[in-house]
Amino acid sequence: MKNLVINLDRSPDRLKHCHEQFGRLNLDFERVAAIDARGLSQSELDNITLHKDWPKPTNSEFACFMSHRKCWEILVAGTDEYAAIFEDDIILSDSASEFLKNSDWVPADINLLRFETFKMKVYFKRWGNVSVKNWQLLGMLSFHAGTGGYLISRKLAAELLKLSSNYMPVPIDHFLFDPLCDGFSRTNIYQMSPAICVQEQVLQPEALTLGQNIEGRSVVDMIETRRSTLSKTHKIMRELKKGATKIKNFVWQKRMIVDYL
Repeated sequence: MKNLVINLDRSPDRLKHCHEQFGRLNLDFERVAAIDARGLSQSELDNITLHKDWPKPTNSEFACFMSHRKCWEILVAGTDEYAAIFEDDIILSDSASEFLKNSDWVPADINLLRFETFKMKVYFKRWGNVSVKNWQLLGMLSFHAGTGGYLISRKLAAELLKLSSNYMPVPIDHFLFDPLCDGFSRTNIYQMSPAICVQEQVLQPEALTLGQNIEGRSVVDMIETRRSTLSKTHKIMRELKKGATKIKNFVWQKRMIVDYL
């Protein structure tokens, strides 16, 4: 299994941070040169098709999306069945080494698994979850922000590459982990609980040492922005469904914040 780390050429401090994180656990990783938003041309941006119901992403969100696509391309071009993909502000727990040395532990039916937590309340399945090495793999039912660390299969990566060819409907974490987006419907998505990694901005927001690379609106704000763009008909339908879904949710779902260990 490949461990791929997305890193901008102009961020050697973040690369050093990653060497410290992976080195501490005696793990190897492959650096993937991130697409730099500052170097994107207008012609590149104009050739990308957008989704009419979502606001136009910022240049940084375009670049982030394209950087993750580079990782999927590396996985599809190789022989590994899985890759673990990380952004360069990730902090790894001591437990991460149990899951990043190989993919022998990955259940056969899992194609997308979140390693990180964004410390937000998320709906998960109450039943049918999977246990691996005393960790729980929870079936996701609602949006969980962040693409700081996740596992993806070669099969799904190939599908997502086709789906996103010259097409970027939303920021990358919505594309992968938002039920309102096409990517979510392609496979069952799981969350590792407790999480084995977390982005610095989530773990220690008041004491950042690496700073921010994504400029413009935050991915969390995108949720409310998306909802505000719904048509009146869609809003009415959404309200009509709420009563029935509350009962269903109580029986089948649990809402929780995933811890980091």
